[in-house]
Amino acid sequence: MHNSHFVVNIGNSHTTAARAEQGRLCGEVLKLPTAEVAAAQGEHPRLRPFLQNSCLIACVVPDLQARIMAAFPQARFLTAAMVDPKVVDFSPVDARTVGADRVANAVGALELHSPPLVVIDCGTAITIEAVDRHRRFVGGAILPGRRLQRRALRMYTGQLPEVELQENLPTVPGIDTKSAIRAGVDLGIAGALSGLVDAMVSRPDWRDAELLLAGGDCEFFAKLLPAARAVGECLTLRGLACLSGTASLI
Repeated sequence: MHNSHFVVNIGNSHTTAARAEQGRLCGEVLKLPTAEVAAAQGEHPRLRPFLQNSCLIACVVPDLQARIMAAFPQARFLTAAMVDPKVVDFSPVDARTVGADRVANAVGALELHSPPLVVIDCGTAITIEAVDRHRRFVGGAILPGRRLQRRALRMYTGQLPEVELQENLPTVPGIDTKSAIRAGVDLGIAGALSGLVDAMVSRPDWRDAELLLAGGDCEFFAKLLPAARAVGECLTLRGLACLSGTASLI
């Protein structure tokens, strides 16, 4: 077993890190913009104390992962192949393509609720992870998050602006361009998520599945998906902590 005392989640927008003891997060969670970590070539002074020790990392930024691997060879980067199938069985999918964040989300979710369950991680990209009642990871879905969709409209059209995020729910119909974008993006994502989840849980053996909302934007989508339970933005770190503190890594 690799007994890690530190866990790090390197996402597209933010990097978080914490200490883990006995499979649980403890103490304060460090949160940094991933752009700052990348600018420091992975050796950000506030992140270095975590990386210098034995740590388990989930990373979705390959270039940054390569830099950290070179600078901190003792660090371990999570993959699905490292997880004991008794914890989560990834054999139903092509595990080589499952991001480390999604691997950790599945593990962390199982610490909160018995399967079957569906996790919606609302970040830069929104990922859905489904784990059946036999603890098998059966796949999910990936779509752009609220900020990413706004940015795409600005970058790939001639006139549309990038509209700031708001926590209040948009109204329909939008009475100007900005409110129309908010309605189209925010309510459009909520509708897509509802449709995806309904398709996943329509089978009889999934009808009692728990729906968990995680990630930095989970509180916003909790307003639009009342059947879901918001569990905060640290689910990925929670999953890493579970793996670091038990014999779950192989």
